[in-house]
Amino acid sequence: MVDEPTGAAAPERVIRQEPVAGTQVKRGAEIRLTVAAAPGAPTLEKLCVASGLVKSGAWASVASLPEDCQPGGRLIFNLNNHAKTARVDVQPSGEILWVAGGQDHSWISLSGIVFKPGSGGDGLALRNGWVNYGGYRGARVGRVGDLCVVSGLIKSGGWGTLALLPQGCRPSGRLIFNLNNHTKTARVDVQPSGEILWVAGGKDHGWISLDGIVFKPGAGGDGIPLRNGWVNYGGGYRGARVARVGDLCVASGLIKSGGWGTLALLPQKCRPSGRLIFNLNNHANTARVDVQPSGEILWVAGGKDHSWISLDGIVFKPGSGGDELSLQNNWVNYSGGYRHAKVDDGRRTGG
Repeated sequence: MVDEPTGAAAPERVIRQEPVAGTQVKRGAEIRLTVAAAPGAPTLEKLCVASGLVKSGAWASVASLPEDCQPGGRLIFNLNNHAKTARVDVQPSGEILWVAGGQDHSWISLSGIVFKPGSGGDGLALRNGWVNYGGYRGARVGRVGDLCVVSGLIKSGGWGTLALLPQGCRPSGRLIFNLNNHTKTARVDVQPSGEILWVAGGKDHGWISLDGIVFKPGAGGDGIPLRNGWVNYGGGYRGARVARVGDLCVASGLIKSGGWGTLALLPQKCRPSGRLIFNLNNHANTARVDVQPSGEILWVAGGKDHSWISLDGIVFKPGSGGDELSLQNNWVNYSGGYRHAKVDDGRRTGG
């Protein structure tokens, strides 16, 4: 039914100091469509953002997105299943599909599905022998409001430099994302130079997905109050930041040396009405990190090596609202304080 990526494709048109090397949940899935205006653009652009927790279905089709929230090519996301990572794809039909990896505890979190529908933006300049996979979305970068959104499946290059972002999509401090390599998690960094760099973790099958790289370029927003002994990592990495971009909150940054539990506290404007579960990076490991309605960012399970955790990959719409999402294959909302499955298709300007 679902094939492991295989096959070839041609490249698309183009427009290190580093850190070295549970509990079960209780609450539902929410998917929202948020739209923000790119600076200077005459029309609004869309960004599809999924979040929430679902349970008790068959491990295949999970949910279906509406027609205006569908990609032009298949996408591969790295989502959380407590201490494990899971590959979850979004099909051009809008189907959200569990493919491989973690399936413990009878639940899957949808938080972390963020993409620009349709073509996904402009072709991304690949490096080091990497080419587009074919049959899946090729490497793309889109600017939606003040956010840069990278996506696509690439193959057959050297494990190091993958691609180069354009000048307008570069952070002032290095970022660390948690991306998918089928059943494994991979650490992929974005440098201030725009270089996208594989660093550690999964490198099976000769491919890597870029879906899940979403960030505000430049400084990345305002500082986040850290808790429990956590401090910013330094050394050229972005410190803990949060940005409110239109209807979305985007957290980022690398922190170290605190107690494994509460990490930070988000401001009032960036708090969900239901608890969310994200899949974040700890070098070669995946980690479950939750965002509470109180704004608390909480490490729960998974990787805790090297005394650091990356916050890159926390993207969500705060508060509540939207219409119910159509779940498939006997999946239901988890409830118990976790966000339910919904979709919001309101058009809003951002920045």
